[in-house]
Amino acid sequence: MRKNGFYVLLWIVYYLVVVFVEAEWLRQGSPDMPLLAVYKKTALASAIFISVQILFFYYLIFFWLEKVIDSNRLKVQKIIELIVMYTLTVFVKRLLSVFVTQPLIYESGPPVIANIFDVRLLFTSMLFLSFPIGVSIAVEFLSFRIYNLQREKELMRDKLTTELSLLRNRLHPHFLFNTLNNIYSLSRKKSEFTSDAILKLSELLSFMLYESGKGRITMKQEMGFINDYITLERLRYGTRLDFQFDIDINDDKQLISPLLLLPLIENAFKHGSAQALHDSSIYIRLKLLNGQLDFVISNTCDVQTVGKNEGIGLKTLKRQLELSYPNHQLVTEKTQNGFTASLSINLNHYAEI
Repeated sequence: MRKNGFYVLLWIVYYLVVVFVEAEWLRQGSPDMPLLAVYKKTALASAIFISVQILFFYYLIFFWLEKVIDSNRLKVQKIIELIVMYTLTVFVKRLLSVFVTQPLIYESGPPVIANIFDVRLLFTSMLFLSFPIGVSIAVEFLSFRIYNLQREKELMRDKLTTELSLLRNRLHPHFLFNTLNNIYSLSRKKSEFTSDAILKLSELLSFMLYESGKGRITMKQEMGFINDYITLERLRYGTRLDFQFDIDINDDKQLISPLLLLPLIENAFKHGSAQALHDSSIYIRLKLLNGQLDFVISNTCDVQTVGKNEGIGLKTLKRQLELSYPNHQLVTEKTQNGFTASLSINLNHYAEI
């Protein structure tokens, strides 16, 4: 629709220019002719000439260029077809000039048949038709290129959206596996907290089912999930876990990609407290100020037991960050007593896929 509007405007402007040029030419040849009569004659003659151009223009767009673009190759047959149509259109324009505009509109005398084949005038007619050829090819190929770029962008967006969805779905069974292990440990000990843990797990699964599929959720919702998960984990370890969580959030309505922080917290419990033979500790500091999130988590662990290869959770997190927050900073470090992960993100710079 926009392109059609562009073509209409283009032809109107071009028509006015041709009328003005023709009028100047006619005034030089007939200086005594009234100005109104000059513009009436040139307006009619220009309309006849431009109608030929318009017909050739739309032939190029709907019959010639469309087939060439669809086939992705310029065949000899299509080149010959264009040359034939171009030649016919040139002669039609000359016939109209000799038998219509000159004797009937400009009243320059009876038709002179030899004038049809005048080389200079034929060349002028060829230049006359170069306008629709140039414009139609340029506009159509530009439109085709823009369409392809938009299509490629949509396909890439669909691919990234699918990948992000798969990453989150991959995280869910990983989380469920670890959590069920925790509940199993509680049940083996016949802990009084087993039923509480199952109830808490149902709440977490409800969140993952209904909220995690969204592009972004509020920080309040994310923190609610994190606190429920931490509560569930702490039921297992009791007093042998020294846990500290410092939170400084100035806007709990700030949007964040769901389950973004879960893999780091999971790792701290899985590789720290779960494998510790004695007391262990986890320290978390979360600061959110004007969209800038700084998250640090440290846990004690036996450094020798920490594998060289990254786990599923950390790999998934890194890819999710690449897709959702390309300008993030994630640093993981083995220390003498354990493991530290630091994540820094501007949550306002969310990459809309």
